[in-house]
Amino acid sequence: MRFTIMRPDLEILMNRVITVVPPKSTLPVLSTVLIEAKENLLRATSTDLDMSISASVACNVSEEGSVCIPARRFAEIAKKLPTDEVRIAVEDFRVKVECGRGKYELSGMEAVDFPRMPEFKSEFRFTLPSTVLRKGERRCLYAASVDESRPVLNGIFLQLFPTELRMVATDGHRLAKVSFSGSYVKEKVEVIVPPKALRQVVRLIPEGECNIEVGVSKNYIMFEVDDSIICSRVLEGPFPNYEQVIPKETSKKLVINTEELIDAITRVSIFADNVTHQVRFSLRSDKVNLSVSTADVGEGKESVPASYDGEEMDIGYNANYVLEILKSVDSDEVTFSLNTPLLAGLVEPMEKEKGEDLLCLIMPLRLTE
Repeated sequence: MRFTIMRPDLEILMNRVITVVPPKSTLPVLSTVLIEAKENLLRATSTDLDMSISASVACNVSEEGSVCIPARRFAEIAKKLPTDEVRIAVEDFRVKVECGRGKYELSGMEAVDFPRMPEFKSEFRFTLPSTVLRKGERRCLYAASVDESRPVLNGIFLQLFPTELRMVATDGHRLAKVSFSGSYVKEKVEVIVPPKALRQVVRLIPEGECNIEVGVSKNYIMFEVDDSIICSRVLEGPFPNYEQVIPKETSKKLVINTEELIDAITRVSIFADNVTHQVRFSLRSDKVNLSVSTADVGEGKESVPASYDGEEMDIGYNANYVLEILKSVDSDEVTFSLNTPLLAGLVEPMEKEKGEDLLCLIMPLRLTE
């Protein structure tokens, strides 16, 4: 195998696939990237067996072939070489790299040993605007569980209807649901996408707007972003009926400036317990008093102007959970819809973007007097 490629193009290619390579693996081939040179295209593929990414760039191929190359070392070479033409030749699995005045050699492996991307036969195919996936990831990915005892909660529940797309995530303590109006499918499609796969897709989306082709089968989901393909196993099992836990009616409403609340929580939570991260919210008609008092640590208090239409109430929240919700919205003000200090509350942006509906649920913490 012999080809030449400009160093920036090689770096771009490796950056697209390197993040899937597992840092440690009992299978040495998983620490490599499969390089294939054919028809003046250089294609790179990486996998961790649950997810695979394949991407390609143009190059000048003088001799077609394929080889597995140590991924991280090859990525470092692609990053550190001078901005010049890179000449690569493979003989007996020795990968020879020349660029400028430098010459380097790496030990490769047979391409036949590399796990191939799964045979993919789509049961459903549809197209999504890149803005929808980018916004959806930001709006709800934080709420996905990291507790592997309930794998079904580790993913993002993707629901498509003829006139709407929904993305839902929950870990049992908070829930995020975002809906986008639009015509995406002719019949209902449901799939639970691993967060890692969604992150990779969003990472590969170019600047500006584009369309992403999506294919769904029984066990896999595939995304095509420009000349990159991401194929991932889906999470099995029914997603919980999230509509059941969303309060249908609330009796109290709090409207508060998003940035001011973020700043105040960030400051007072410095004194919060390292386990619960609890902050007391004391709701008054024209303000919210935030307070934290932790033995052997200290205390913090702050007041934020607000509008509240219910009777005075104290309620406890995990500061990190509230901050993640607030940082996921694009609105100057947010609304907290509440009932009692022990029941779930809803957080929604005051200003909603056209065609988008965001709702976040958060469970309170029992206050200790």
